[in-house]
Amino acid sequence: MAVGGLALLTLVAGRAAAQSDSMAPAGPVVAGTRVRVWEHVTSAVSMPVVGSVARVTSDSISLVADGLTAPVGIAWPSITRVEVSAGPRSGSRSTSAITGGIIGALGGAVLGVIAGNVASHNAATFGVVGGVVGAGVGAGVGAYMPGERWSPAALSHATPSP
Repeated sequence: MAVGGLALLTLVAGRAAAQSDSMAPAGPVVAGTRVRVWEHVTSAVSMPVVGSVARVTSDSISLVADGLTAPVGIAWPSITRVEVSAGPRSGSRSTSAITGGIIGALGGAVLGVIAGNVASHNAATFGVVGGVVGAGVGAGVGAYMPGERWSPAALSHATPSP
């Protein structure tokens, strides 16, 4: 059962990771477009910034990041990838709830077993309780937090805004 769960988790994670890489490039990045910009922060880390494009110039892109009111400018040399929103993820909330429940159950069960071992109590009981709680939390998150699909942007077509 655990091997089957891990296989399912690997399949779901692989599909989620590939969703932006397998799609054809989206249209040009222009003002008003919702984007996810991956900014190079340190030698090995890129951090995503999600928001709406305010302005595109030859040397930078300005966007109003989610939760902010003022535009933030990011220089093109520090950007590793730009993706354009392709809208909400297709599929029903029930499918997302099931996927979230499975992932939550697996994570909760593992944490429960670890907690049971650390506390020197019955690790199996802790694992079952953790799995049930994790399934409930995962299903709730999956049902009520809609995801977003992303397509790689055609940066060569980025048009400067006025």
